[in-house]
Amino acid sequence: MSFEFIDLTSSPSSSSHPDTALLIPQRIPSFASRTSQSRSSSGRRGATALSRQSQTPRRPFFFKIILTFHLMTINIQDTQITRHLEQIEHIKTAIPARTIESLHDLIHQDLLDNMSESIRQLYNPQRHDIYRLATNIKGKSPMYLSPIVDTRQAVEDLLSKWFESRTTVGEKEYMVHLVIERTNTPDEEVIPVKEKVKVKKERKIKKEIKDEIKEERMPTPISQADDGTVQSFVSTQSERSSEAVQDSRKRAASESSPISGTIPYRTRRRHVIDEEDMDRIQHNQRSAVPALTLEGWFRRLYEDLPVGHNPILPTSRINILVPFVHTDEGRRLLQSLPGEDVEFIRGRISARQIMTHRPSYVNALLIQSRGTRLAVPCTRCRSGQGRPVFAECRHVPGAFGGACANCKWPDKASQCSVRDELWYGIGDHREAPQMGGGGQRTRSLGSSQDNPINVDAEIIDLDEPINLDPEEGDHPTDPINLDPEDSGEWPEIE
Repeated sequence: MSFEFIDLTSSPSSSSHPDTALLIPQRIPSFASRTSQSRSSSGRRGATALSRQSQTPRRPFFFKIILTFHLMTINIQDTQITRHLEQIEHIKTAIPARTIESLHDLIHQDLLDNMSESIRQLYNPQRHDIYRLATNIKGKSPMYLSPIVDTRQAVEDLLSKWFESRTTVGEKEYMVHLVIERTNTPDEEVIPVKEKVKVKKERKIKKEIKDEIKEERMPTPISQADDGTVQSFVSTQSERSSEAVQDSRKRAASESSPISGTIPYRTRRRHVIDEEDMDRIQHNQRSAVPALTLEGWFRRLYEDLPVGHNPILPTSRINILVPFVHTDEGRRLLQSLPGEDVEFIRGRISARQIMTHRPSYVNALLIQSRGTRLAVPCTRCRSGQGRPVFAECRHVPGAFGGACANCKWPDKASQCSVRDELWYGIGDHREAPQMGGGGQRTRSLGSSQDNPINVDAEIIDLDEPINLDPEEGDHPTDPINLDPEDSGEWPEIE
């Protein structure tokens, strides 16, 4: 509250007199001052926000990448695996900044569309091709991404954490490698990508030659002719065709090069189909039948399978796991020991799990196929811990630590109670003979970690096989004889 003197008697021009003035209290509002203060404070806040926005970098809408396509050809010939890596295209592109559901989403939605149409025709995508991301290529070996990266995440996080980058003109570019794996069986014909154009031209020329030969042998239609005219025409045509074939063979023989018996050059009109050409045509027809893939085999396991029954993978088809075995121990186990059919619980194994190349999945299948059934299952199998995959508890002593297949599948081999370092004798766990009475147990193959079963077929001693015949005291009909040998009566005790 403030006070101000106002003179009510004097004129506006006269001076004010204090004795004639009235003291009138007057309130001076402070709204204008508060408004000015609020405006100044809001102005300062706006300036601070603008400065913060100018300091915070804007998130990009796209990420520049250098995308390289590679074709990995895996050839399988008599359990021998050869790999050939070939670069097919190199592209600089950009992918949107978004959240991907999985690596499959990124590959099929953002990366494969960048492949040029000409390369796509030469590459000829197939249904059983496998697409995998790699961070770099060292020599001829790609450095693949781990399966743990295959999660829902932002593209920016995936590129910044796992892929190499370089800065050009102030912008960052990421190096991404997309490897296309293709497995060829012995029945398939392998044609490199660079030779496909040449092969297509040769096939086109052969097709034209066949059409010309077919036209020469095909008689023109005859209408309204009697039998004699038709017979004479057919005989004339057969004579002409035989003469034409003989003339073509004579020309081919006369034009053949006499130097070192080389095959002569043949033009389209002078080409004669011989036995070599027929063998090649029949081979191509046989190769046109596609081989059954891993997914096809798993679909076949469930065909006509009664309800309540478990699928069984036959041991004759266990070699379909060859492309997924990446350890020397697994290869020796796959090639040496005889196998058994693998019965697994319905719905517990799928082809997609095997195609992830996870070692525990493949090794568990090898153990179940090449192992022996335990008379007393391991602790995890008896208690039903986890989620058992196989109906029986099997293991291979001396291979993969001696753990059973059910414990090996989820990478719980260290918790298996029948692994090698916990063994005191083969008779404690396996269906094998034991010594009767108080005798010592025979130190057999696989009885401990120091005496494992050797799965190398080259050094197995076949002259000393494992004795599986029951010994005295192993069966109720063959009890242990406790009678003294020198007399048939028990000695009297004084």
